[in-house]
Amino acid sequence: SDEGIERIVVLSLLGGRLSKDGLLKDWNQQRLDEVGAKSWHRFGFCHNGTGRWETIGDDDEWVQDWNALVRLSKGLPVGGFEEGNLALPTVIYFSAYRNIVPISPDQQRAIVTPRDWNYRPLHAFRTEGGDWRDSLDNLLVWLKWLDDGRFERALELVNQRVFINTDTVLKGISKEPPEAIVERDGIRHRLDGLSSGEKSLTQMFLRLGAHMTANTILLIDEPEAHLHENWRYRLFKQLKRLVQDSFPGLCVIVATHSEEVIRSFALELREENLRKGGYLFETEAEERRGQQIKEQAEIDYGDT
Repeated sequence: SDEGIERIVVLSLLGGRLSKDGLLKDWNQQRLDEVGAKSWHRFGFCHNGTGRWETIGDDDEWVQDWNALVRLSKGLPVGGFEEGNLALPTVIYFSAYRNIVPISPDQQRAIVTPRDWNYRPLHAFRTEGGDWRDSLDNLLVWLKWLDDGRFERALELVNQRVFINTDTVLKGISKEPPEAIVERDGIRHRLDGLSSGEKSLTQMFLRLGAHMTANTILLIDEPEAHLHENWRYRLFKQLKRLVQDSFPGLCVIVATHSEEVIRSFALELREENLRKGGYLFETEAEERRGQQIKEQAEIDYGDT
């Protein structure tokens, strides 16, 4: 705060077709006390039912101050690959399609700032469209041009998290054409020439390393999509390691239909420096069947 007093608050970021009171969790005083927070604030947008979007929290002075801080910090550098010291929160979203596509041949390649570079409250990464500015090649060329150590750090981490114990290595970039150099068994390849699993993990860890802060919420839709069993195991292992060893402020949320993914996170297994939780969403038919089984069990065993 302006007085130099440190306070813990709960901020709910909301968006969608919900009412102003249609929240997932009500942070009453008892729940605030449990986490040592002084107050609860809400910010976002809701659909008011008349075809219009309405702001939530625009009359909250704390939210107004927070938004002003975000606007002032928009150009603030995050700090480096998995070395971000910036405390402001950010949400990073990856869709189920984390492919690396060839750059369109009519695109002019130049040293240009990647889109949404530096701090933003939200980064959403979906299917690439072949645009140079949005490509991983441009990101690596840009880091090389900055010459501040982040390029070398990016290569090191990708080779550790993605290509360790394989015959593939991310070597650097070429000058003409400006693009990333990947070597497999001594043969040079482009990023879009990697396997589907390699592309998925390279996409994720490069983007995550470039944009995460000390307090990051990572959302992954169907992390198992298009991944061989070995690459799924590597992804989950490295995400766990990232939280355990480097970023206790990183929250990983995945949406999946795969029982294998649920088992890999092993909610019932206690692991050092990890807090786990999860929810199963049933279809109406599954829910009715579960209720029938419960009612029958009460009839069969209710008197025992």
